Amino acid sequence: MNKVLACATIFLFGFSVSVRAETQCHVVAIAPSTLNWASEPSVARFDLSLGLLREVRFTLSGSILGALGIENSSPNPQNLTGTLSAILTLMDPTFAPIAAMSVAAPPQPFALGPFDGVFDFGGTSGATISGLSATNLVAVSVPYPSATAALFVGPPSSPGTVLTPIAAQGSSFFAGNNGNEASQIYLSASASLEVCYVFDRDCNGNGIADAQDITAGTSIDVNGNAVPDECEYSITPGLCPGDGTGNACPCGNTGIPGSGAGCANSTGAGGVLVATGVARISADTVLLSASGMPASTTTLFFQGTMSLNSDLGVSFGDGLRCAGGTIRRLGTRATQGGMATFPLAGGPGIATIGGVTPGARVYQSWYRNALAFCTPSTFNLTSGVRIVWGV
Repeated sequence: MNKVLACATIFLFGFSVSVRAETQCHVVAIAPSTLNWASEPSVARFDLSLGLLREVRFTLSGSILGALGIENSSPNPQNLTGTLSAILTLMDPTFAPIAAMSVAAPPQPFALGPFDGVFDFGGTSGATISGLSATNLVAVSVPYPSATAALFVGPPSSPGTVLTPIAAQGSSFFAGNNGNEASQIYLSASASLEVCYVFDRDCNGNGIADAQDITAGTSIDVNGNAVPDECEYSITPGLCPGDGTGNACPCGNTGIPGSGAGCANSTGAGGVLVATGVARISADTVLLSASGMPASTTTLFFQGTMSLNSDLGVSFGDGLRCAGGTIRRLGTRATQGGMATFPLAGGPGIATIGGVTPGARVYQSWYRNALAFCTPSTFNLTSGVRIVWGV
Protein backbone atom coordinates (compact mmCIF):
# COMPACT_ATOMS: atom_id res chain seq x y z
CA MET A 1 0.00 0.00 0.00
CA ASN A 2 1.28 3.41 -0.95
CA LYS A 3 0.14 6.87 -0.01
CA VAL A 4 0.64 10.04 -1.98
CA LEU A 5 -0.76 13.51 -1.67
CA ALA A 6 -2.66 15.54 -4.19
CA CYS A 7 -4.20 18.98 -4.10
CA ALA A 8 -7.49 20.33 -5.40
CA THR A 9 -8.87 23.85 -5.31
CA ILE A 10 -12.37 24.77 -4.24
CA PHE A 11 -14.10 28.11 -3.73
CA LEU A 12 -15.50 28.82 -0.31
CA PHE A 13 -17.22 32.06 0.72
CA GLY A 14 -15.88 33.84 -2.32
CA PHE A 15 -12.19 33.00 -2.05
CA SER A 16 -9.94 30.22 -3.19
CA VAL A 17 -9.03 27.50 -0.70
CA SER A 18 -6.45 24.78 -1.25
CA VAL A 19 -7.85 21.50 0.06
CA ARG A 20 -5.44 18.65 0.56
CA ALA A 21 -6.64 15.32 -0.77
CA GLU A 22 -4.94 12.06 0.03
CA THR A 23 -4.67 8.96 -2.13
CA GLN A 24 -4.44 5.41 -0.86
CA CYS A 25 -3.62 2.80 -3.49
CA HIS A 26 -3.67 -1.00 -3.64
CA VAL A 27 -2.12 -3.10 -6.41
CA VAL A 28 -2.78 -6.68 -7.51
CA ALA A 29 -1.02 -8.60 -10.29
CA ILE A 30 -2.01 -11.61 -12.38
CA ALA A 31 0.82 -13.71 -13.78
CA PRO A 32 0.94 -14.61 -17.49
CA SER A 33 -1.48 -17.37 -18.39
CA THR A 34 -2.73 -18.92 -21.62
CA LEU A 35 -5.97 -17.41 -22.88
CA ASN A 36 -8.83 -17.47 -22.27
CA TRP A 37 -8.80 -16.89 -18.52
CA ALA A 38 -10.73 -15.21 -15.70
CA SER A 39 -9.36 -14.23 -12.28
CA GLU A 40 -10.94 -12.83 -9.13
CA PRO A 41 -8.28 -10.94 -7.13
CA SER A 42 -9.35 -8.81 -4.19
CA VAL A 43 -8.27 -5.46 -2.77
CA ALA A 44 -8.90 -3.72 0.53
CA ARG A 45 -12.04 -1.60 0.68
CA PHE A 46 -11.83 2.06 1.63
CA ASP A 47 -11.85 2.57 5.40
CA LEU A 48 -14.39 5.28 6.24
CA SER A 49 -12.47 6.13 9.40
CA LEU A 50 -9.81 7.70 7.13
CA GLY A 51 -12.08 10.47 5.93
CA LEU A 52 -14.45 11.51 3.14
CA LEU A 53 -14.11 9.52 -0.08
CA ARG A 54 -14.12 11.60 -3.28
CA GLU A 55 -13.60 8.94 -5.95
CA VAL A 56 -12.21 5.53 -6.76
CA ARG A 57 -9.59 5.36 -9.52
CA PHE A 58 -8.97 2.14 -11.43
CA THR A 59 -5.92 1.60 -13.63
CA LEU A 60 -5.85 -1.68 -15.52
CA SER A 61 -2.71 -2.57 -17.43
CA GLY A 62 -2.15 -5.67 -19.51
CA SER A 63 0.50 -7.42 -21.58
CA ILE A 64 0.30 -10.15 -24.19
CA LEU A 65 2.92 -12.49 -25.63
CA GLY A 66 2.49 -15.09 -28.32
CA ALA A 67 2.86 -16.34 -31.89
CA LEU A 68 0.83 -16.48 -35.10
CA GLY A 69 1.04 -19.43 -37.50
CA ILE A 70 -0.76 -19.95 -40.81
CA GLU A 71 -0.69 -22.51 -43.64
CA ASN A 72 -2.07 -21.88 -47.15
CA SER A 73 -3.87 -24.95 -48.45
CA SER A 74 -4.78 -23.31 -51.77
CA PRO A 75 -2.95 -23.98 -55.05
CA ASN A 76 -2.69 -20.23 -55.40
CA PRO A 77 -0.38 -17.87 -53.48
CA GLN A 78 -1.90 -15.60 -50.83
CA ASN A 79 -0.99 -12.39 -49.00
CA LEU A 80 -2.49 -11.95 -45.54
CA THR A 81 -1.99 -9.99 -42.33
CA GLY A 82 -2.35 -11.40 -38.85
CA THR A 83 -2.90 -9.54 -35.59
CA LEU A 84 -2.24 -10.99 -32.14
CA SER A 85 -4.64 -9.40 -29.66
CA ALA A 86 -6.74 -9.85 -26.53
CA ILE A 87 -9.53 -8.03 -24.74
CA LEU A 88 -9.05 -7.42 -20.99
CA THR A 89 -12.09 -6.52 -18.92
CA LEU A 90 -12.25 -5.23 -15.34
CA MET A 91 -15.49 -5.86 -13.43
CA ASP A 92 -17.00 -4.85 -10.12
CA PRO A 93 -17.94 -7.46 -7.49
CA THR A 94 -21.29 -8.00 -9.23
CA PHE A 95 -19.41 -8.74 -12.48
CA ALA A 96 -20.66 -5.55 -14.12
CA PRO A 97 -17.95 -4.09 -16.40
CA ILE A 98 -15.94 -1.12 -15.12
CA ALA A 99 -13.43 -0.85 -17.96
CA ALA A 100 -12.25 -2.83 -20.97
CA MET A 101 -9.38 -2.49 -23.41
CA SER A 102 -7.77 -4.16 -26.37
CA VAL A 103 -4.11 -5.18 -26.23
CA ALA A 104 -2.84 -5.74 -29.76
CA ALA A 105 0.54 -6.34 -31.33
CA PRO A 106 1.30 -4.63 -34.66
CA PRO A 107 -0.24 -6.45 -37.69
CA GLN A 108 2.12 -8.96 -39.30
CA PRO A 109 2.30 -9.55 -43.08
CA PHE A 110 2.31 -13.10 -44.47
CA ALA A 111 3.28 -13.82 -48.11
CA LEU A 112 2.38 -17.48 -48.70
CA GLY A 113 3.08 -19.62 -51.75
CA PRO A 114 0.85 -22.41 -53.09
CA PHE A 115 0.34 -25.32 -50.74
CA ASP A 116 3.53 -27.36 -50.48
CA GLY A 117 1.75 -30.49 -49.31
CA VAL A 118 2.66 -30.30 -45.59
CA PHE A 119 0.63 -28.64 -42.82
CA ASP A 120 3.66 -27.55 -40.84
CA PHE A 121 3.03 -23.78 -40.70
CA GLY A 122 6.31 -23.37 -42.46
CA GLY A 123 7.97 -24.17 -45.73
CA THR A 124 6.87 -22.27 -48.83
CA SER A 125 3.14 -22.28 -48.08
CA GLY A 126 3.18 -21.52 -44.36
CA ALA A 127 4.81 -19.28 -41.79
CA THR A 128 5.00 -18.77 -38.05
CA ILE A 129 5.94 -15.49 -36.37
CA SER A 130 6.77 -15.80 -32.69
CA GLY A 131 7.80 -13.35 -29.97
CA LEU A 132 4.91 -10.99 -30.65
CA SER A 133 4.07 -8.77 -27.69
CA ALA A 134 2.14 -5.65 -26.69
CA THR A 135 1.05 -3.69 -23.64
CA ASN A 136 -1.76 -1.24 -22.92
CA LEU A 137 -3.59 0.36 -20.02
CA VAL A 138 -6.89 2.03 -19.29
CA ALA A 139 -7.74 4.35 -16.40
CA VAL A 140 -11.22 5.09 -15.07
CA SER A 141 -12.36 7.35 -12.21
CA VAL A 142 -15.64 6.58 -10.46
CA PRO A 143 -17.04 9.36 -8.23
CA TYR A 144 -18.37 8.69 -4.76
CA PRO A 145 -21.16 8.29 -3.92
CA SER A 146 -22.16 6.10 -6.84
CA ALA A 147 -23.39 2.53 -6.96
CA THR A 148 -20.05 1.22 -8.21
CA ALA A 149 -17.86 3.23 -5.83
CA ALA A 150 -20.06 2.26 -2.88
CA LEU A 151 -19.11 -1.40 -3.44
CA PHE A 152 -15.52 -0.47 -2.59
CA VAL A 153 -16.31 1.13 0.79
CA GLY A 154 -16.20 -0.80 4.05
CA PRO A 155 -17.11 -0.15 7.69
CA PRO A 156 -14.84 2.18 9.70
CA SER A 157 -11.70 0.43 11.01
CA SER A 158 -12.83 -2.92 9.51
CA PRO A 159 -13.25 -2.29 5.79
CA GLY A 160 -12.56 -5.84 4.64
CA THR A 161 -11.84 -6.69 1.01
CA VAL A 162 -13.72 -6.64 -2.29
CA LEU A 163 -13.44 -8.75 -5.43
CA THR A 164 -12.12 -7.13 -8.62
CA PRO A 165 -12.75 -9.75 -11.34
CA ILE A 166 -10.58 -9.51 -14.47
CA ALA A 167 -11.07 -11.53 -17.66
CA ALA A 168 -8.82 -11.94 -20.70
CA GLN A 169 -10.37 -13.07 -23.99
CA GLY A 170 -8.41 -13.76 -27.16
CA SER A 171 -9.30 -11.59 -30.18
CA SER A 172 -6.51 -12.41 -32.64
CA PHE A 173 -7.43 -12.54 -36.34
CA PHE A 174 -6.15 -12.82 -39.90
CA ALA A 175 -7.24 -10.44 -42.64
CA GLY A 176 -7.28 -11.23 -46.35
CA ASN A 177 -7.87 -14.97 -46.02
CA ASN A 178 -10.26 -16.80 -48.33
CA GLY A 179 -11.06 -19.84 -46.26
CA ASN A 180 -8.31 -22.04 -47.64
CA GLU A 181 -5.99 -21.61 -44.66
CA ALA A 182 -5.24 -23.31 -41.41
CA SER A 183 -4.09 -21.17 -38.52
CA GLN A 184 -2.70 -21.61 -35.06
CA ILE A 185 -2.36 -18.99 -32.32
CA TYR A 186 -0.33 -19.13 -29.14
CA LEU A 187 -1.33 -16.36 -26.73
CA SER A 188 -0.82 -15.60 -23.05
CA ALA A 189 -1.76 -12.47 -21.12
CA SER A 190 -0.89 -10.91 -17.77
CA ALA A 191 -2.58 -8.04 -15.96
CA SER A 192 -2.02 -5.55 -13.18
CA LEU A 193 -4.70 -3.54 -11.40
CA GLU A 194 -4.22 -0.45 -9.24
CA VAL A 195 -7.19 0.72 -7.19
CA CYS A 196 -6.77 4.16 -5.61
CA TYR A 197 -9.05 5.89 -3.12
CA VAL A 198 -8.96 9.69 -3.25
CA PHE A 199 -10.24 11.21 -0.03
CA ASP A 200 -10.21 14.19 2.31
CA ARG A 201 -9.29 13.85 5.95
CA ASP A 202 -12.19 14.41 8.36
CA CYS A 203 -10.62 13.69 11.72
CA ASN A 204 -13.47 15.15 13.78
CA GLY A 205 -16.12 13.19 11.87
CA ASN A 206 -18.35 16.17 11.12
CA GLY A 207 -18.69 15.38 7.42
CA ILE A 208 -16.57 18.38 6.37
CA ALA A 209 -13.00 18.16 5.09
CA ASP A 210 -10.46 19.23 7.72
CA ALA A 211 -9.01 21.94 5.46
CA GLN A 212 -12.46 23.47 5.02
CA ASP A 213 -13.07 23.39 8.79
CA ILE A 214 -9.83 25.29 9.37
CA THR A 215 -10.48 27.83 6.62
CA ALA A 216 -14.05 28.47 7.76
CA GLY A 217 -12.91 28.89 11.38
CA THR A 218 -15.00 26.01 12.71
CA SER A 219 -11.73 24.35 13.72
CA ILE A 220 -8.50 25.96 14.82
CA ASP A 221 -4.97 24.98 13.81
CA VAL A 222 -2.51 26.62 16.17
CA ASN A 223 0.56 24.82 14.84
CA GLY A 224 -0.40 25.28 11.19
CA ASN A 225 -0.04 21.64 10.19
CA ALA A 226 -3.44 21.46 8.42
CA VAL A 227 -4.85 19.15 11.11
CA PRO A 228 -7.63 20.56 13.34
CA ASP A 229 -6.34 20.93 16.87
CA GLU A 230 -9.24 18.93 18.27
CA CYS A 231 -7.81 15.88 16.50
CA GLU A 232 -4.33 16.00 17.92
CA TYR A 233 -2.49 17.15 20.97
CA SER A 234 0.88 18.73 21.61
CA ILE A 235 2.79 19.87 24.68
CA THR A 236 5.24 22.77 24.42
CA PRO A 237 7.25 23.63 27.55
CA GLY A 238 9.60 26.53 28.21
CA LEU A 239 7.21 29.41 27.57
CA CYS A 240 8.06 32.81 29.10
CA PRO A 241 11.51 31.81 30.39
CA GLY A 242 13.35 33.96 32.90
CA ASP A 243 16.74 32.52 31.97
CA GLY A 244 17.90 35.42 29.82
CA THR A 245 16.47 34.11 26.56
CA GLY A 246 13.17 35.99 26.88
CA ASN A 247 11.91 39.13 28.57
CA ALA A 248 13.94 40.68 31.37
CA CYS A 249 12.99 39.61 34.89
CA PRO A 250 11.50 42.31 37.18
CA CYS A 251 14.66 43.11 39.14
CA GLY A 252 17.37 41.48 37.05
CA ASN A 253 16.77 38.16 38.82
CA THR A 254 17.62 36.08 35.78
CA GLY A 255 17.60 32.34 36.35
CA ILE A 256 20.20 29.85 35.24
CA PRO A 257 21.10 30.79 31.64
CA GLY A 258 19.52 28.53 29.03
CA SER A 259 17.64 26.43 31.60
CA GLY A 260 14.16 27.39 30.36
CA ALA A 261 13.18 28.09 33.97
CA GLY A 262 11.33 31.09 35.27
CA CYS A 263 12.92 34.09 36.97
CA ALA A 264 15.14 33.27 39.92
CA ASN A 265 13.64 33.06 43.40
CA SER A 266 15.28 33.29 46.82
CA THR A 267 16.93 29.89 46.29
CA GLY A 268 18.87 31.27 43.33
CA ALA A 269 17.06 28.96 40.92
CA GLY A 270 13.96 29.51 38.82
CA GLY A 271 10.71 27.56 38.88
CA VAL A 272 10.10 25.14 36.02
CA LEU A 273 6.76 23.72 34.90
CA VAL A 274 6.58 20.64 32.66
CA ALA A 275 3.66 18.53 31.46
CA THR A 276 3.58 14.84 30.62
CA GLY A 277 0.91 12.40 29.54
CA VAL A 278 -1.80 12.27 26.89
CA ALA A 279 -3.59 15.55 26.25
CA ARG A 280 -6.81 14.14 24.83
CA ILE A 281 -10.01 15.25 26.49
CA SER A 282 -11.47 11.75 26.15
CA ALA A 283 -8.37 10.08 27.62
CA ASP A 284 -6.68 12.75 29.72
CA THR A 285 -3.56 11.64 31.61
CA VAL A 286 -1.76 15.00 31.74
CA LEU A 287 0.33 15.65 34.84
CA LEU A 288 1.74 19.10 35.61
CA SER A 289 5.02 19.02 37.54
CA ALA A 290 6.54 22.16 39.06
CA SER A 291 10.06 22.27 40.49
CA GLY A 292 12.79 24.74 41.44
CA MET A 293 10.58 26.50 44.03
CA PRO A 294 11.35 27.12 47.72
CA ALA A 295 11.47 23.89 49.70
CA SER A 296 8.34 24.55 51.75
CA THR A 297 5.74 26.84 50.24
CA THR A 298 2.41 26.84 48.47
CA THR A 299 1.87 26.86 44.74
CA LEU A 300 -1.21 27.47 42.63
CA PHE A 301 -1.59 25.76 39.27
CA PHE A 302 -3.63 27.84 36.85
CA GLN A 303 -4.78 27.80 33.24
CA GLY A 304 -5.18 30.53 30.63
CA THR A 305 -6.71 30.58 27.17
CA MET A 306 -3.74 32.39 25.60
CA SER A 307 -0.11 33.24 26.20
CA LEU A 308 0.98 36.80 26.89
CA ASN A 309 3.40 38.85 24.82
CA SER A 310 4.08 36.16 22.18
CA ASP A 311 5.20 33.56 24.76
CA LEU A 312 7.60 36.03 26.40
CA GLY A 313 5.35 37.03 29.30
CA VAL A 314 4.92 40.24 31.28
CA SER A 315 6.34 41.25 34.66
CA PHE A 316 4.27 40.02 37.57
CA GLY A 317 5.57 39.87 41.14
CA ASP A 318 9.13 38.55 41.06
CA GLY A 319 8.57 36.71 37.79
CA LEU A 320 6.93 36.69 34.38
CA ARG A 321 3.29 35.88 33.90
CA CYS A 322 2.68 33.77 30.82
CA ALA A 323 -0.92 32.51 30.99
CA GLY A 324 -3.50 35.10 29.97
CA GLY A 325 -6.99 35.45 28.54
CA THR A 326 -9.64 33.68 30.59
CA ILE A 327 -7.92 32.42 33.74
CA ARG A 328 -9.03 29.38 35.68
CA ARG A 329 -7.49 28.31 38.98
CA LEU A 330 -6.96 24.58 38.95
CA GLY A 331 -5.76 23.89 42.47
CA THR A 332 -3.11 24.56 45.12
CA ARG A 333 -0.45 22.23 46.43
CA ALA A 334 2.18 22.38 49.16
CA THR A 335 5.69 21.90 47.83
CA GLN A 336 7.93 19.12 49.02
CA GLY A 337 11.58 19.76 48.37
CA GLY A 338 10.58 22.61 46.11
CA MET A 339 8.39 20.38 43.94
CA ALA A 340 4.65 19.83 43.45
CA THR A 341 2.42 18.04 40.96
CA PHE A 342 -1.18 18.36 39.78
CA PRO A 343 -3.75 16.74 39.70
CA LEU A 344 -4.00 14.17 42.45
CA ALA A 345 -3.77 10.54 41.37
CA GLY A 346 -7.20 8.97 40.99
CA GLY A 347 -8.99 12.31 40.92
CA PRO A 348 -10.47 14.33 38.06
CA GLY A 349 -8.07 15.22 35.28
CA ILE A 350 -6.97 18.64 34.15
CA ALA A 351 -9.33 18.59 31.17
CA THR A 352 -12.28 18.12 33.53
CA ILE A 353 -11.12 20.55 36.20
CA GLY A 354 -10.19 23.17 33.63
CA GLY A 355 -13.37 22.76 31.58
CA VAL A 356 -11.17 22.23 28.54
CA THR A 357 -12.49 22.20 24.98
CA PRO A 358 -10.33 21.19 21.99
CA GLY A 359 -7.62 23.73 21.31
CA ALA A 360 -4.76 25.51 23.06
CA ARG A 361 -4.41 26.33 26.75
CA VAL A 362 -1.45 27.78 28.64
CA TYR A 363 -0.46 26.55 32.10
CA GLN A 364 1.71 28.07 34.81
CA SER A 365 2.35 27.75 38.52
CA TRP A 366 2.25 30.73 40.92
CA TYR A 367 4.08 30.23 44.19
CA ARG A 368 4.80 32.04 47.44
CA ASN A 369 8.31 33.34 48.04
CA ALA A 370 7.95 35.19 51.33
CA LEU A 371 11.62 36.10 51.81
CA ALA A 372 12.53 39.67 50.93
CA PHE A 373 14.24 39.05 47.65
CA CYS A 374 13.28 41.14 44.65
CA THR A 375 10.16 43.29 44.41
CA PRO A 376 7.89 44.07 47.40
CA SER A 377 5.71 41.22 46.14
CA THR A 378 6.07 37.90 47.87
CA PHE A 379 5.42 35.59 44.94
CA ASN A 380 6.98 34.32 41.75
CA LEU A 381 6.00 32.13 38.81
CA THR A 382 7.37 29.12 37.00
CA SER A 383 7.92 28.97 33.28
CA GLY A 384 4.83 28.17 31.22
CA VAL A 385 3.57 25.23 29.17
CA ARG A 386 1.25 25.31 26.16
CA ILE A 387 -0.99 22.29 25.65
CA VAL A 388 -3.02 21.89 22.48
CA TRP A 389 -5.82 19.56 23.55
CA GLY A 390 -7.28 16.98 21.21
CA VAL A 391 -10.55 15.15 21.41
